[in-house]
Order: sequence, then C-alpha cells, then structure tokens
Amino acid sequence: MELTDLAGGVIGENNILNLSNFSPEIVSKISGLIIVLKTAGIIFIGYLIFLIIKGILNYRRNKKISKMYYKINEIDKKLDVLLGEEKIKVHKKGNKKRKKK
Repeated sequence: MELTDLAGGVIGENNILNLSNFSPEIVSKISGLIIVLKTAGIIFIGYLIFLIIKGILNYRRNKKISKMYYKINEIDKKLDVLLGEEKIKVHKKGNKKRKKK
C-alpha cells in the first residue's frame, strides 16, 4: 500500500467526519460546536500573540532595568569614595540627615 492510498482512505468520501451521512438535527448541533471551537481557537491564538508581545516588551524593560542597576551601583561606589569617612545616616522617622559619630 502506498502512502497516497492511506491518505485517500482517511480523507476520502467514506470518512467518519463527513457530515452528509448524519441527520440534520445532529449536523446543526455539531456545526454550533464547531463554531464555538473555532472562536475559542481564534481567542487562544490572539492570547498567544499577546503573550509573545508582552514577553518581548518585558525582556526589553528588564534589560533597561539591569543597565540602570549597574549604573546606580557604580554611582553609589563613587559617592562612597568621594564622601570617604563622612557617612550620612538617614533616620526612618522624618527623613532627617545626621552625621555618623
């Protein structure tokens, strides 16, 4: 048997999915189900596209945040070097600055 013969048997006229063999009542119910499944498929594909776009945007945002993190750490280290021994302590209440004793 060739592959085309096997495919012809599955897709041919005697296929189980051929709706012309069923009664009209069953066909109308099945066609309603097919419409619902098509709609769900379209919604699912739209959601996948949304997730892909969201993932790309999150990747770009996280990349920028990572760059800022390293730059802020460099600035913090340089400030520590410039301030030297004179450290400034920030109180939790009122945010008043005091020199460390």
